[in-house]
Amino acid sequence: MKKYLMILLILLVSGCTIVGNVIAPEYTFEKGFNEMLELDKKYNASFYTEALDVENRFSDVRIYYFDWNRTIIGLENVDGIIEELEEMKERVNGMKETKDTKLVIQLIDSRIRMLEAEKAYKLGIDIGGKGDTEDGFKCGDKPFVIEASELFNESTVIGREVTGIWDDFLTDYPQTRPFLTEDKRPKFYDSPFWPISRFSGQTLGRINRLCKDKE
Repeated sequence: MKKYLMILLILLVSGCTIVGNVIAPEYTFEKGFNEMLELDKKYNASFYTEALDVENRFSDVRIYYFDWNRTIIGLENVDGIIEELEEMKERVNGMKETKDTKLVIQLIDSRIRMLEAEKAYKLGIDIGGKGDTEDGFKCGDKPFVIEASELFNESTVIGREVTGIWDDFLTDYPQTRPFLTEDKRPKFYDSPFWPISRFSGQTLGRINRLCKDKE
């Protein structure tokens, strides 16, 4: 009798293991990517259409085409979505490590950095004319110019970092390509990083050169 009970117990344990494997399949890059996109709905965001320069202020038709379909997340939503992305990252970190879980963690990091780039850009834009020296300026506006320049530069540095992560994905991990190429290519790639960075350097150099004694 004990022998039969032992066999039954073994069969039950084996069955639970099989069922467990069916219920909890491997966490794939696709699953993590789609989970990340679900947060967009909650925070009125869009991974695929967000980019810098929604105003086409820095676009240059010789290099960058005007695109009125770019979007950018509202400043009021940045902290909330980043907080939830950090929670998602912590949860994935707690899973059994696989190539895909490591990729999902890098994906989340790139999304967080993308949002930080947008935030810096928006804060620079919100400074307005006081942060711009192209159409005339007062030396009294120097603090605003410096702040705007630093924010714009920060947005481009982070932005290039983000697209660099995606480039590495596409080069080394074929499973990421259906989500980042062709009609799924994020508009963030088309952000005019170089023109924004050039503006940042020029406007800062101009005010420092002509307002040396004004702090």
